[in-house]
Amino acid sequence: MNNIIQPVTSDGLVGFDEFGQLCAWEQDGEFRRGWHLHDVRQKTCIICGRKWDLTSESLKDQVFLQEKEAWVHQSCHKRYLALSEFYFWYGAVCGARIRYHGLEEIPNEYRGGWNLPWYRAKLCDRHASLKLGTRKHVYHMEIELSGDPRYDREKAKAFLEREDVTKKEGVGGLYLHAHSKEKAKEYLKAFAEILGLPDPGK
Repeated sequence: MNNIIQPVTSDGLVGFDEFGQLCAWEQDGEFRRGWHLHDVRQKTCIICGRKWDLTSESLKDQVFLQEKEAWVHQSCHKRYLALSEFYFWYGAVCGARIRYHGLEEIPNEYRGGWNLPWYRAKLCDRHASLKLGTRKHVYHMEIELSGDPRYDREKAKAFLEREDVTKKEGVGGLYLHAHSKEKAKEYLKAFAEILGLPDPGK
């Protein structure tokens, strides 16, 4: 990475190099790293409707949305994804007609670059909860048991046997991975049957 010869921020950490490329630098202890940035100074984030500030923190906060062919604040994009994730699980649980005490945000357990929050839904009619979250390209779905009554193990066995996905059943419950949002919705309805949950609409 080339040195900045024409700074655009007061701290000198973002600016143009000798080839006219916009660069950013940051110091992490003994290590110094740099990378190229897109010049977003005259652009507007389509998510929040605001422009970038002339600070290194703001100008580094950028990501390109390929599907919209637009630059946005990376922080705005993360908030948008997190909110979209919440509404997906909220709608999926409600669509399965499962009565629960709300979605509690919990840490993502994937331990990778994919850091959207996961959720736990404590059920109203059972000593159980559902753990739900995105794990890279799949949807992690889990029944967590915390006491009696247990679920219908015959229904659980039949359900898991017919699904060719990552899955596991044990004393504390079961989990599997859905490969699409439609499958995730389908699996939540199967969870309701396995747990013998009453239909709140009846």
